[in-house]
Parts: sequence; C-alpha cells; structure tokens
Amino acid sequence: MQLAYIATVCPDTTQFSPYHILFGRHMNLPINTLLFKETNQQHRPKVQFYVNELTNRLQLIWKICNNNLSDSKRQMTQQYNLKTRQRKFNLGDLVLLKQNQIPADASRKLYRKFSKDIYYITKILPYNTFI
Repeated sequence: MQLAYIATVCPDTTQFSPYHILFGRHMNLPINTLLFKETNQQHRPKVQFYVNELTNRLQLIWKICNNNLSDSKRQMTQQYNLKTRQRKFNLGDLVLLKQNQIPADASRKLYRKFSKDIYYITKILPYNTFI
C-alpha cells in the first residue's frame, strides 16, 4: 500500500509523486520490470555525469514544486477567504469571551467554550479588537 502511495502523483499541490521529488525520477514499479526489460544494459552513464544530471534535475523539480505549492496555497487562501465575513460590532453590544485555555483535567467536549460573564463593547480599536 505504501508503495502505491509513494508512486502516486499529488495533483493539487506539487504535481509530482513523493518518490519523484526525492529521487528525481519515476519509480520503477514491479510491473514495469516485468513489462519493460532493459535491452541495453552495457550503455550506462558515467558516475560524475549521472550525479551532475541528477543534481540539475532535482533542483529543477524542487523549484517547480515550490512554485506549484505557492500557487496552490494562494488558491486555497482565496477559496477560504470567500467564506469568511467581516464581523461588525457597535459600541454597547453584548459579547461573550471565548476561552482558549482549557484546564488539563477538564474534558474538551464538556468544558464551556465561552466565559460566564457578558461584556459590553466600550471602545473599538483598529484591526477588529474591542474592549
């Protein structure tokens, strides 16, 4: 199962398989060795030439992956921002404060997410911060 995952191309983000990103070539699957046997095994590249070629190929793949990841990140951010909305509060509105800290001995599901106290907005600061 893991072999199939490593050989699978990730279409959304990098557009390369994890194996291709790490090793600079497509994975030789067991079925490939059965179907496509190498006919010319004597003609192998020299080591230094192979290392230089592999280094250049990996640098190109990493550059393309970084570009694809940044494009995907930008697209996901735009998609997420479509669903967000700006909250409008006025002076004197009643609000609850969210409790981000949950005690270690408390259950996350049963612990109260907002404080018991109700607060009034008395001052509106920039960047949607309120007092």
